Amino acid sequence: IADPSAYESGTGSVWVRVALDTHNPAEPMCAQIVELPLIVNPLPPVADLEPFAHCEQNTDGAYDFNIQEYVNNALGGNEADEYDVDFFEDAALTTPAVPVTAYPVTGGSGTVYVRVTNNETGCIIVKELTLLVEEAAIANPITTVFDECDYDGANDGIISTWDLTV
Repeated sequence: IADPSAYESGTGSVWVRVALDTHNPAEPMCAQIVELPLIVNPLPPVADLEPFAHCEQNTDGAYDFNIQEYVNNALGGNEADEYDVDFFEDAALTTPAVPVTAYPVTGGSGTVYVRVTNNETGCIIVKELTLLVEEAAIANPITTVFDECDYDGANDGIISTWDLTV
């Protein structure tokens, strides 16, 4: 290994030769070879977090988010006891984001940083989570029924001429 301080490898082993050098050329140099296992652990399986939005009519831009529940859902089928999840207000991970079940956001948006640690390996991944308080959309009731006959020749219940702009 040309540069032992910058050795690139996946999981595997390297063999280390350890020799006792007495600096006496008349004495033979005794050596022993030992295996050094190298284990590369994957990061916790957390994808980028989609923005978490709360929509309300006539919003004041303030809402208390349950970020704990949102992130538990983001972990998917992974066992919660396999990971430690912590929430922070800053990218340096120094200020906890509390309370995690009612984290207050004012001004329409906020950001928290989610640190997920694999309890077995100690591997950590940090993801940014954007919290949005938005004006809710209002959909008016539909009063027109779209009704068309299947005249396109196939009589398969599918037509290709719907005008949805109406």
